[in-house]
Amino acid sequence: MQGSVFKEFSERTQSFLQVKTEVFFKINQLQEVFMKKFLGILGIILFIFGCGSNIKPEDHEALKNKNGELEKALAEKQKESETLQEEINQLKLQMQKISDEKTALENELKSEKETYSANMAEMQGKMEENEKLYSQNALKNPNISKNQEEIDKKNKEVESLKKDMNQLKDSLSKSLNEQKKLLADEIAKLKSQLKENEAKTQEALNKSKSVESQAEAIKKQIQEKEAMMNELNQKIAKLAEEGEKKLKEKDEEISKINQVYTQLVDELKQEIDKKEITITKLKDKLTIQVLNQVVFASGKASVTKEGEKVLQSVAKILQDVKDKQIFVEGHTDDLPIVSSIASQFPTNWELSAARAISVVRFFQNQGIDPKLLAAVGYGEFKPIVPNDTMENRKLNRRVEIVLLPMINKTEESTSEERSDTKKNEPIEKEKIEKLIENQKLEKNN
Repeated sequence: MQGSVFKEFSERTQSFLQVKTEVFFKINQLQEVFMKKFLGILGIILFIFGCGSNIKPEDHEALKNKNGELEKALAEKQKESETLQEEINQLKLQMQKISDEKTALENELKSEKETYSANMAEMQGKMEENEKLYSQNALKNPNISKNQEEIDKKNKEVESLKKDMNQLKDSLSKSLNEQKKLLADEIAKLKSQLKENEAKTQEALNKSKSVESQAEAIKKQIQEKEAMMNELNQKIAKLAEEGEKKLKEKDEEISKINQVYTQLVDELKQEIDKKEITITKLKDKLTIQVLNQVVFASGKASVTKEGEKVLQSVAKILQDVKDKQIFVEGHTDDLPIVSSIASQFPTNWELSAARAISVVRFFQNQGIDPKLLAAVGYGEFKPIVPNDTMENRKLNRRVEIVLLPMINKTEESTSEERSDTKKNEPIEKEKIEKLIENQKLEKNN
């Protein structure tokens, strides 16, 4: 009975040591796998942090894919962390089971020991009782001494059995103490290792939470950049629409200028052939140059009868022009004002300005909206040819009628807003280009 208990205790001890070895191996294996996976996700996070804070439209999809990979990797790490925690819990349960089995085995051994002691006490009592009965019977019946030799032999066998049992008891007690000490040491080591692993696992979980927080920050940053890209796309679409509208308006203005040009050429063909009038057009600008001799007498600022006929032909066509600013510019040669008119026109400026004003008033009288008219005198300071010959001076003495597109306050405001937008756009564009460049460098490395 005692031998079978000792054998069972030894077998359970060996089983516990084997389970303990497997537990240590499994914990180390799980730690190694977890650290590899954690380093993998940490590498992904560090890669994304090296990408900067800006995105180009054409590489935006790549960054979104990178964010998807990050979220997938985080999900896998969380799942692995939960699996690791579950396995640690299983190890705790297994440790508790082993500890319970150890306690049960100790209780069973204690019970066997108590039973053994009780049996020994009972046997000792019976032996003493037998000796007492033997002595009493020997006195009553002298013939009983014949069996003394056999009784002594049995007593020796009993003493030998008692000795063997005491030796077994001592050996079992010694072995039990040694096994208990060994088990206690191994359990203490296993608990220490388990505690250390729990601390490492908690640290890894904390790092995983930090990585998740960083990923959320990156995701928020991507959303902000997406909003910025949408805003930029809206601005680009608006500018494209405005540009298309302006282009259409320019085409219409050029078409109108061409129409006016054709009408003027047809109407003033005779004067053009005489080179008294020159008509030029450049995109949406039309310039009519009229020599002073056609419109004004020498030293005078009032329009002549012949000049009125020419200007009337021009006014007839300009009456239909409602969306152009009409500038009348007076020009002279570089000869100084003669003394006879110096009191009225001290310099060529006054003379050129007075002639421009006379043409403007004539156009107003012909029904042209005065809001479209403006007069300016340049004197001799804007010649079209050098004033070195009489023929050149004749060409420089002129009145120019210039048609230009009108610029209203709304267009000026829109132009200012567009200018502000263009000032801001390069900053955002520069940020995005810098982000993409950093991302490409990271990929190459």
